[in-house]
Amino acid sequence: MYPTLELLDPLHPLRRRTALWLLPLGALLALVAFAASRAAELDPVDRFLLPFLALGFSLLAIILWRFPRTSSWVLPLAHRSCKELCVRVCV
Repeated sequence: MYPTLELLDPLHPLRRRTALWLLPLGALLALVAFAASRAAELDPVDRFLLPFLALGFSLLAIILWRFPRTSSWVLPLAHRSCKELCVRVCV
């Protein structure tokens, strides 16, 4: 066991389990937004950004599922990506 300066977070397992549900859902919603954007021909940027976002969410979910110790960097990265998706879809 390696010494650490991080405090143990009692909600950490709950955050990881929640991310394992929400990351695939985010990938699915990014694909839905991609299909809607493509059908309406609204924003050409979405045609390039949303497939990569769906792929990224899928990869983050797989990494988090296979390697639980990666949650220290996967969860913050997923949070930033989710904020970007919300901004792109809502605006």
